Amino acid sequence: MLSTASFTRKSTLAILLVSIAMLVVVACVGQGDPSASAREETLTVTGPMHTARAAHTATLLYGGRVLITGGFAEDHEDRPFASAERYDPAQGVFTKTGSLTTGRQSHTATLLLDGRVLIAGGYDGAYLAGAELYDPSSGTFSPTGSMTVGRIAHRATRLADGRVLLSGGAGTGRTMLASAEIYDPKTGRFTPTGDLTTARISHTQTLLTDGAVLITGGAAGRRRSVSAGAEIFDPITGTFRPTGNMTTARNKHAAVLMEDERVLIVGGSDDSGWRGRYDSAEIFEPSTGAFTATGRLNASRFKLRTAVTLLTDGQVLVAGGADAVELFDPETERFTTIAGRFDTAWFFSMATLMGDGSVLITGGYDQKIQSTDKAWLYQP
Repeated sequence: MLSTASFTRKSTLAILLVSIAMLVVVACVGQGDPSASAREETLTVTGPMHTARAAHTATLLYGGRVLITGGFAEDHEDRPFASAERYDPAQGVFTKTGSLTTGRQSHTATLLLDGRVLIAGGYDGAYLAGAELYDPSSGTFSPTGSMTVGRIAHRATRLADGRVLLSGGAGTGRTMLASAEIYDPKTGRFTPTGDLTTARISHTQTLLTDGAVLITGGAAGRRRSVSAGAEIFDPITGTFRPTGNMTTARNKHAAVLMEDERVLIVGGSDDSGWRGRYDSAEIFEPSTGAFTATGRLNASRFKLRTAVTLLTDGQVLVAGGADAVELFDPETERFTTIAGRFDTAWFFSMATLMGDGSVLITGGYDQKIQSTDKAWLYQP
C-alpha cells in the first residue's frame, strides 16, 4: 500500500507530464509554419478523364455533376477535341456524354439559369464565332446563334438577369478585339453592346455584387503590351468605363470575387511570359475603384485564370500555374501552402467548386505543352 507522501509525489509527476504534453501540442499548432493553418486540407487523385485536355472548360451543373468540354492535347492547338464528359462526385468517375458540334479550345462555357450550358467561340485552326447549347437532361449539344465575330481567349460572364456578357479576345488574323456582345437565352441571339475602352486578350472578367462586371489587365492595344488597366461594364447602359489601374500590369492572371465584395487578383506575367511570372497579388475595392497590393504567393504563377476559386469558408483556392496548391485568407491577407502536391506544374487547368465544398481540378498542360488526363480533388 502506497504512503500518502509517495502517492502525492506520483500524482504531481503525472500532472507535470500532462502539462508538458499540452504545451508541446500548443507550440506545434501555433508555430510559424506557412502551411500550419491548412494541415487538415488534402489533395487526392480522382478520375482520370477519358481524354487528356488543356484549355478546356469545366462547368458545375445543377444536380452536382461537372461538364468537361473540348481542349487540346500534345500541342495540337489547331486540332481540338469535340468530345465531352461528365464527372460524378458520388462515384468519383468521368463518363462520356454527347459531343460538341465542333472541336474547340480556349472557348467559354457559361451555366444558364435554366440549367443549360452556353459554349461559345474558341479555336479549331480558325477563330470560331459559332456557339452551342448543352442540355444536361438529354446529354446533347445543339447549335444556337453565332457571335458577331469569331473569338478566342475571350471572357464570358452570366449577368444578374440571366444574359451573358462576352468581351475581347482575339479574332481572325490574331486581331485584338475591343468589341463585346450579349447573349440572350430567351432569343438564342447575340447582339453587340458597348466596346471595351481598349482591346484585350487574356484578361479577366468578374461579376460584382452590384451586378456590374470588372475587367482587368491582359495583353491590350495594337502592340499587345501587358496592361495594368481596368474597366467596369454597366449592364444597364451596356457601356464600359475606366476604373483605377492595378498596381502591376498583368496578363494570364486570375480574379475572384470574395465574400466581402472585394476582388482578389492573383499572379500572371509581364511581357516576357514564362520568365516574367509573378508571385504578387492585389485586391480591388469596388466602393473606391482602387487596387491595393496584398500578401505574396509562395510560388510564382501564370496561366491560372480558370484554376482559382472561392471556397465555402470564404478562403480562395489557388490551384494552377505551379505544383503546389495555396489558400488565401481574406482576413489575414496571407497565402498558405497546403500539404500534398501535383506531380508537376499544370497550366490552363480547371478548378471547379462542387456542392459539398470540395474542388475538382482537371487537366492542363506542363512546361513541354503536354496535356494530361489527370484529375484531383481538394477536400477541406
